[in-house]
Amino acid sequence: MLTLDKTQLAIDLDAGSGNRHAALFHYVWLRDNCPCDECVHPDTQERLLVTSTIPDDIAARTASVEGQQLVVTWNDNDHQSQFNLDWLAAHDYSQSRFNHDPAQAKAKLWGAEMQQQIPTFDYQQLRGSDDTLLQFCIALRDYGLIIVRGAPLLEGEIERFADYIAVVRETIYDRLHNVKATPGEYNAYNVASTTLELKPHTDMPNYNNPPGVQMFHFLINEATGGQSTAVDGFHVAAQLKASDPEA
Repeated sequence: MLTLDKTQLAIDLDAGSGNRHAALFHYVWLRDNCPCDECVHPDTQERLLVTSTIPDDIAARTASVEGQQLVVTWNDNDHQSQFNLDWLAAHDYSQSRFNHDPAQAKAKLWGAEMQQQIPTFDYQQLRGSDDTLLQFCIALRDYGLIIVRGAPLLEGEIERFADYIAVVRETIYDRLHNVKATPGEYNAYNVASTTLELKPHTDMPNYNNPPGVQMFHFLINEATGGQSTAVDGFHVAAQLKASDPEA
């Protein structure tokens, strides 16, 4: 089935396993994704079409299914586009599976009870299992706090691990920053390099693009204390919203 209206067309597609459904595509989206050689360079596969040149009233003059192709003739200089039906099924943004971005799941807020429930992973398993690495990423997405145990006590190991799971973004503190607290030495550049307690904070919030994920590799602790404190800022905000909505 193929139907047209003023701004979009509906077409029956098979997404596999007999899952036939009516998919909706806006004309401007289809025209913008025209794969013809005039719109996409045949060798480099780079776009040649400039989106701003598509008329505001773009619409299909005619549309038909020919074999495995949706053929559309536009009211824009009778330009013709052909879309493979399998490609349309793979890029069907009208279906619910594309209405949810798996990278933007609902955060799981936490308080003091989290101390005994922090997601914890084994270093070697992370390096050896894609499934474990995926669970690591999901936990980081949902909770924002993870413990990894069993990492080799080697300087630079955290950089190798960071390169393995992500793309490292450098800041003013360099790509790899060593934090050492030496009692009796007074050349500290900030509280982190002293033996004083470092209160909960957000690093570099004044940055246009502040750090998204920070990794700490604890190599040695020769002092008494040194516990880490973590606070879920989203949970704090939720509590404030509940107790003082105006604030």
